[in-house]
Amino acid sequence: MRLLVVTCPIAQIFQENYHSRLIDNPASIYESDYLVDGVKKPVEIVVPTNSMGPLTFRMGIPFPIGGKKGTDKSLDILAIANWLSGGDDGGRNNETDCYGIADLGLDDAAATALVEELMIAGISGKKANFAALGADVSSKMKEAMARAEIISKDRIMRTVNDIHRNYESQRRVCEGKNETYHPSRVEWLCRYVLREQVKEREDRQNLFKKNFEEPLSTSFEGVPQSGQ
Repeated sequence: MRLLVVTCPIAQIFQENYHSRLIDNPASIYESDYLVDGVKKPVEIVVPTNSMGPLTFRMGIPFPIGGKKGTDKSLDILAIANWLSGGDDGGRNNETDCYGIADLGLDDAAATALVEELMIAGISGKKANFAALGADVSSKMKEAMARAEIISKDRIMRTVNDIHRNYESQRRVCEGKNETYHPSRVEWLCRYVLREQVKEREDRQNLFKKNFEEPLSTSFEGVPQSGQ
């Protein structure tokens, strides 16, 4: 069994049904849920597949693929899991990068325990309590989710950057013909994400520069003695 997860909400910019909402409120690109008639709904990422039909991933909720290893059927399903997640490191299939799917990489025992908890939560209508599974499984889950968050975002940002590069190329071609290139909704949203990233990077650089230069213009008491 493999547990896959999408943790990066930026993935929703590649889901057409969310485009109008995101363009109306671009800041919601970074939110894992949204309001419908005053009720919060989790962002869902739908992945079309030929063999299993559309698969729906709820943001931050592990999705089980396959059962115990050992049969041809389970091996086929695990191959699908690799295709969806891009392998252990997420870098082996750029076709599915836009969904931001990551493999949690948990062993069968931990994966089974988590699936059982998810099933119980689904039946009861309550939120899954992974902490109740014990310190060992809870610790593995925490580490796996932290790693999945990095992979999920890396995969999404690869697609964002690819689309932006293509946009810039198309725009330059149009400018060379004295034409105006009108970006698609996806291109517009990708440019918004990159603009926000550039701003965050500049803010960090300015803060670092300020903190670095401040001691040069500020008097300090208790200056360390030479050699200390």
